[in-house]
Amino acid sequence: MNVPEKLNIVKTLKTCKRCLRKHEDDAGCINTYLCRNKDCKKGSFSDHHFLLCPKGELTRVGIDKPRRKNRLTEEQEKFIAGLSPELAEECRKAFSNVTASTRNTKCKVPGLMESHGLKKQHVILMLLEVTANAGQKIGTLFDLASDTNYITHQAAKRLNLEGENITLVVHGVGGMSVKVRTKRYLLKVRVKTPKGTVKAHQLICYGLSEIAKVHKVIQPLQLQKFFPDVDLEDLKRPDTIELLISHREGRLAPQRVKVVGDLVLWNSPLGMTVGGAHPDLCEDVDVAAHRFRRGLHAALGDIKKMYNSVWLEDLERHLHRFLWRDSSEEEIGEFAITRVNIGDRPAGCIAQVAMRETAKLPMFDSCKEERRILEEDCYVDDILTSDNDPELLHKHTKKVEEILQAGGFFLKPWVLSGQSGRQKMSLPSREKILTLPNQLKEDDNKALGVGYVGGG
Repeated sequence: MNVPEKLNIVKTLKTCKRCLRKHEDDAGCINTYLCRNKDCKKGSFSDHHFLLCPKGELTRVGIDKPRRKNRLTEEQEKFIAGLSPELAEECRKAFSNVTASTRNTKCKVPGLMESHGLKKQHVILMLLEVTANAGQKIGTLFDLASDTNYITHQAAKRLNLEGENITLVVHGVGGMSVKVRTKRYLLKVRVKTPKGTVKAHQLICYGLSEIAKVHKVIQPLQLQKFFPDVDLEDLKRPDTIELLISHREGRLAPQRVKVVGDLVLWNSPLGMTVGGAHPDLCEDVDVAAHRFRRGLHAALGDIKKMYNSVWLEDLERHLHRFLWRDSSEEEIGEFAITRVNIGDRPAGCIAQVAMRETAKLPMFDSCKEERRILEEDCYVDDILTSDNDPELLHKHTKKVEEILQAGGFFLKPWVLSGQSGRQKMSLPSREKILTLPNQLKEDDNKALGVGYVGGG
């Protein structure tokens, strides 16, 4: 699709050229995806989304780049050289994380699902239109796995909801928690009673910038083929999701009415909805996730050996004793681990608490934004933050490093938006480090704890 066609669609849908969303005023516009082409900027920013850039099509390259071969280390090549061809090929695949090859298209082996006659189907979420107490319609998602109700700030503003500023604590895996500044709203919706009357039901909802995006919606006529006894109006699905109702509202939870294969018709005091899956039905809905990035310029920091940066108390070392000797000729010695290590179950919590307590030291009272970054924009040993001003972002990252160094934490070089990779930086060695034979070296790459060799 070329740029004029895209602009016609934007004009037809009456969406914003800058963020491709619908909003009443400029306050609802998000400038995260503005075009960054220097020739398009008017002042500090351009006036259009990067997908609508008229000069973007000129930069497309129609030549396929050659695939990079999976390279092995020198030690791995030496090891493979002494093996049989069959075993060498298996080891080469294991070392390069290759589980299957698709180069030989003549003898295609069917996958697990294909061999059993199964086909992946799109999941149909439980969507419906809910009526507010004042009569406005709200596109709603029922999420029975959630314990909290959410509403978009834009919908809350449109409905003139009463709200208050709060800090929401989101608890994650391993006892980790993240604080999010948002608003809490009171929303009244119309529900049907068993007697057939309508009454108001009040929900406590927390504000989000976005809940879900509906790219493609199933039409009522498609659903009526499976549920012919249901009116088309009851099968209507919203094209915008502004409200998420959780399992906390037990009185509003949908009840199963009819099942057709994996497709289920549900009924609730708020109305009817359909959920499940069917090969003839396809609906494209993206449920939004929280993002750290909010500004135009982003920075990613990685704390080096975060767990090992925290020293154990004397009493804790007593529980980390072990016996060891390097050879059978030596006497067995008694040792103790003196720092937090990844084998300790609360290691992540201990390291994060140590980092946050360091940021709370009186000497850093004036560093409000940097303290916020270390408290809200961190996940274990990763720091992800952003700002619209690159100079201000640089200032924040330098101050974050200063705070962390005061607690004995050290960062790898920052990765900035627009940078192709992490720049190497040599630091003086402070102590003698013993490297085990199977231990990853300082220059090695890791992803989710698995080492890999990057392509050149």
